[in-house]
Amino acid sequence: MAHYLSVCAIFKDEAPYLAEWLTFYDTIGVDHFYLYDNSSTDRPDLVLKPWLDRGKVTLHPWAQNPGQLRAYGHCLSYRWRQTRWLMFVDLDEFLFSPVDPHLPAVLTRYERFPGVGANWVMFGSSGHGTKPDAPVTLAYTRRAGLQFRMAERGMVRPGGDPAEVMDYYPQSCHIKTIVDAGRANTVLTPHSFGYRDGALTVDETGKPIASAPLYALTEEPRIEVLRVNHYFSKSLTEYRAKLSRRRADSGEGYPVDWMLLKEQRCNALPDETILPIARRVAERLAGDA
Repeated sequence: MAHYLSVCAIFKDEAPYLAEWLTFYDTIGVDHFYLYDNSSTDRPDLVLKPWLDRGKVTLHPWAQNPGQLRAYGHCLSYRWRQTRWLMFVDLDEFLFSPVDPHLPAVLTRYERFPGVGANWVMFGSSGHGTKPDAPVTLAYTRRAGLQFRMAERGMVRPGGDPAEVMDYYPQSCHIKTIVDAGRANTVLTPHSFGYRDGALTVDETGKPIASAPLYALTEEPRIEVLRVNHYFSKSLTEYRAKLSRRRADSGEGYPVDWMLLKEQRCNALPDETILPIARRVAERLAGDA
């Protein structure tokens, strides 16, 4: 097996963010990246060239729309023999461990499980109206509380009342999954997977994720060992540009007013947990400039 930990991601017009994202995951111990370019027009090849030359990135042109689930399925089908763990994240998601800067060391705790889910931490614009000069992981330091809820389709708890916001899962119950590539065989959602032996993804405590729809949500968010900083808006200017595009998973548009309200709620608390790693990444980026 060539790699212990690899990342699979699909992107479209993310060239300004690729270098930081790749450098971040390289810094915390990712061995390889399987990337799917969903018809970008901003020349990601210029950013990716040094990574391709080093053999760190495998790049697939991927024109399908929506293309995310099919890209994930393609990666799982063709790369499972090449890596022990396969992490599925987006370009605005930075998965790491607060207890150990080297992610593979943390994953050794979970080798008896078919996959482990890390909960989202939702970051807002943090006061930035336009794109700041600093890297994403340094610039955005305000987030939603872990119990932040909105009445969102698919987020109501089993048996809950859709008219009662407290019957919805908190947004941070969303997971992103690192799967044992040899055991996973089905992409259920961008967040969850099925396994050959019928086992279930676990949360960071080892508890199976069993009750939520399509196994994509934990009962409560836990971020002591693993977490995903989800910079879903970035600056307000970038966020409005994002809302004008279609989603990679469904091909649907975004409900703009609802999404702007969501962004406002994602600036409630300061959170600088990622900064020790982010500073190392910034130093590497400055050295490569």
